Amino acid sequence: MARELTNKGRLYLRPYLFNSTEKQGQCFACSTLFFRQVEVIRWIVGQSPISKTYDLQNFIHELSENPLYDSLKRPFLHLQKPRNFAGFDCSRPLLMGILNVTPDSFYDGGYYKTVDQAVNKAVSLKESGADIIDIGGESTRPGAESVAPETEIERIIPVVQELANRGLVISVDTRHADVMQAAINHGVTIINDISALTGDRKSLSIIVSNPKVSVILMHMKGQPTTMQHQPFYDAAALEVFDYLHNRLATCYEAGIAPDRLCVDPGIGFGKNIEHNLDIIRQISLLHTLGVPVLLGASRKRLIADLSNQEKVDQRLPGSLAICLHAINQGVQILRVHDVAETKQAYRVWSGINI
Repeated sequence: MARELTNKGRLYLRPYLFNSTEKQGQCFACSTLFFRQVEVIRWIVGQSPISKTYDLQNFIHELSENPLYDSLKRPFLHLQKPRNFAGFDCSRPLLMGILNVTPDSFYDGGYYKTVDQAVNKAVSLKESGADIIDIGGESTRPGAESVAPETEIERIIPVVQELANRGLVISVDTRHADVMQAAINHGVTIINDISALTGDRKSLSIIVSNPKVSVILMHMKGQPTTMQHQPFYDAAALEVFDYLHNRLATCYEAGIAPDRLCVDPGIGFGKNIEHNLDIIRQISLLHTLGVPVLLGASRKRLIADLSNQEKVDQRLPGSLAICLHAINQGVQILRVHDVAETKQAYRVWSGINI
């Protein structure tokens, strides 16, 4: 977590995570990853961040001797505690399979025009290794127009109801309180909100009043219709961190427990390629928030921009590359279109590293 240090700016802590078959260093969040070094970042708004890397022993000494580092004690403890979310143990990466029942989503829009088609796809994702099925009834791709909650409900509820009856763990991707409540009424246990419970004034109270429901808080700058019109940040990764820190604080104040919360930096939501890369490279910063981290970069434009401007149906290799980087950085939930392929990549990674 970041804290004000009078005129000295804010401090952030980032662990350098790695795999160790010898299990050397400090275990990260009861997972298979470890760390022996951390980076302390100091940022004064309007200036460039500066940082210093410490071996673990030297950093622990600084924590005990340097009063300016008092604000980093709790974030450091967060790196060591286990992560749980929505009843899941997050000591291994969870896979969230994407199912859009919309005509205009950027990859699978219009694929599942009937309830049976959508249900069959969800079952296939589950059989391929998805722990959670994330259902969306409103496209939030760049430039997308908003959809009335009534339309969203009409699209998702028949699918939600059938999948809940089959015992699948379902997340609904929505920023509208009425959609959240309707989904919860029909068995949804996770709300995935791109607005981090700010898009609708009733959203927070709905989560508070349903203690068995968990929520994913995502960072988005602007609205889908305009978010990609020249977005600007002084320090993208740190600004995203601050935003998510503040949203978590609001949730805690409202009485929502940490094991009901997850954060998502929102790749591609009000961010250009440099912003996205800054966030992905430094994503282990978010672990000091003390809750699971989700990354959703599946088949996004970032992949084409880094490669050869491939169309969306040709971006699977890039999606897998980002997922493997995320696993190496301790990300606990991967939101993907291609569950079977991601599961295979993870199994191979595990065989090599664990």
